[in-house]
Amino acid sequence: MAPKRKSPAPKSAPAKQAKKGSAKRSASPEKTQEELNLEVVREAFSNEDYPIAGLPSNRKLLIDVLPFAVAEFIEERHPYQTEMVKCLEEALTEINSSLCGEVTKQEQVEASAEEIRTQLAAAQEAAQTDLDTKIDDLDAKTTTMREKKDALKIAEKEVEVAEEDQGETEESLENLNARKEELRVAEEELYAPMREDKADKKEVKKMNATLETMNLDSSLFKALPDALDKIPADRGMFDKMALEYLEKQFTEQRQQVVADIETTTATVETKKAVTAEKEQLCEAAGQEKSAADDGKDAAAEARKAAASAVKDAEKAVKVHEKDVKEAAARKADAEEDVAVFAKILEAFAMLKNRSSAPAPEPEAPVEAAPEAVEVAPEAVEEAPEAVQEAPVAVAETVEEAEAAEEMQVEASVDEVSAKVPEAQMDAMDVEMIGR
Repeated sequence: MAPKRKSPAPKSAPAKQAKKGSAKRSASPEKTQEELNLEVVREAFSNEDYPIAGLPSNRKLLIDVLPFAVAEFIEERHPYQTEMVKCLEEALTEINSSLCGEVTKQEQVEASAEEIRTQLAAAQEAAQTDLDTKIDDLDAKTTTMREKKDALKIAEKEVEVAEEDQGETEESLENLNARKEELRVAEEELYAPMREDKADKKEVKKMNATLETMNLDSSLFKALPDALDKIPADRGMFDKMALEYLEKQFTEQRQQVVADIETTTATVETKKAVTAEKEQLCEAAGQEKSAADDGKDAAAEARKAAASAVKDAEKAVKVHEKDVKEAAARKADAEEDVAVFAKILEAFAMLKNRSSAPAPEPEAPVEAAPEAVEVAPEAVEEAPEAVQEAPVAVAETVEEAEAAEEMQVEASVDEVSAKVPEAQMDAMDVEMIGR
């Protein structure tokens, strides 16, 4: 788990800074670099966001032993102190491994997020392509529907015309049949009795209604009433000629009506066939128009679904972009945690490797070997006395240093024993025995 609160990186010894009103106050002592490093490492161990293996009390144990473990120079540490330093280093190493593992985890999350982003982008593009296809299909279906609608209107109009034409022809046929019956009645029921006997004036008048529609010669038409008003024996040549003319007209017009009836009857059948054909075409056009309507409706629904899919894909991409940014941010935080902890490791390394030996000076550039120096004979003669006195002084210095070191180590161990609880010391002994 990445720490929520960053432990500070190693600090350098602060420079003296004058503050307002501090002239009358005594300046607080400056912290040494070792004290600053110790503070940084102690805060790291105190940070509970950094995991410590084992019992919860191990964190306090590490915090307690830290100042005593690194109190001495590396050359002067007691074996217990050296073991303590190893325990501290291992704990820090485990924390660093945990932080590095978090970085690796977030890198994998980020890579997975990028892969998902690619998939979502492809899905979005496919959804848009499908939407474009559905739009084109809807446009085509709409055009087809309009064409079928126009075709249906034309077919319906043609049926209407055919039906009107058929109706007119059938009406003509009815009129012809009525005319035929009218001529038959006039000739057989009205004229025939009048030809054999003197006509009744009412019957003549009734027959004249039909005769007026026959377009007869006016002179003969005017002579008919007089001729029919006589008995057959009294009728003269002109009377007979008028009657013969009338009979001839009855025959001719009746034959013409019959011929017109036959022709019109055939025309009616033709008109019926045309009307039936137009009705079939109209029905087919209606079915095609209905199918076109259904196709348009289906295409509209498909377009709506495709548009919704595009919106969903766009929304998914936007949501995932947020996930990608969050993953990148978590990775950056994890990397920052590692970088911060690297400073803590650096501070601990400075404490661990603190040495009493002077820092090595930079090597001087190699120069040509000087010529041999001649030693004066007087200096050689005085040298033996100095050489004889030197071993005594060296021996005394070594013995004093060893004695001082033993006293210092014993004092450090006593101090650790006094400050660290006995149970913690036993735990340290058990852990070092295990090592």
